[in-house]
Amino acid sequence: MLTNPAMLAGAAGIMVQLAMQHTMQEITNYLAVIDERVDDVLRAKKDSALARMIGVGLVIDDAMLKREHVGRVSEVTWSSLHGAAQTIAETKSYALRRLDGLAEKLGRSRGSAAWRR
Repeated sequence: MLTNPAMLAGAAGIMVQLAMQHTMQEITNYLAVIDERVDDVLRAKKDSALARMIGVGLVIDDAMLKREHVGRVSEVTWSSLHGAAQTIAETKSYALRRLDGLAEKLGRSRGSAAWRR
């Protein structure tokens, strides 16, 4: 029975199927790792943008507090706000681009949902 060519072919087919299943599982696991890393990179990008805006907010709060106590804002305090406008503009642009992308995605999903009706 072990030397029967049909049995050997069937066994070979089963072995190929098992090897393919194993390979697919390895690919699936690898894709999950890649997906997790991409999520980490995107989260770091978002955290960086938010951290810069929080920093600008803290500097502005400090300047307002000094103005409240002293009655004016010194040149040193003004210089600490030097890059604030750029940071705010970049963060605003980033947020608007993200919102635009989400709106496009929503529009596409609604368009495809209407098509299926």
